[in-house]
Amino acid sequence: MHYMDSQAGNDHNFKVAKSKKKEGVIEGDHITYLNIYNKYNGIKNEGSKIAYCKTLKVNHKTLSQVTKIRLSLITELKKFGITILESDDYDDPVAILKSLLAGFF
Repeated sequence: MHYMDSQAGNDHNFKVAKSKKKEGVIEGDHITYLNIYNKYNGIKNEGSKIAYCKTLKVNHKTLSQVTKIRLSLITELKKFGITILESDDYDDPVAILKSLLAGFF
């Protein structure tokens, strides 16, 4: 019986790894997390968002909090009259990583 339980766990782990692999990219974890967030943010139905998070084994509350923080930052930038530029570089991981690294220096 123990063998069956661990086999079921292995199947589940395989399915989770396969789901995460669909979202993963060779450019690294930061871009993978960005892809997961963007897909999460594009889902309109709260139940579907929760299901998506369960599929990838990511925390729904965390992604929800990230969305709230992002909106709060946008609000603060607008209060100070800082222009928020739209970018067409969403599909350019090198530009995104350069921007991320520029924040460290």
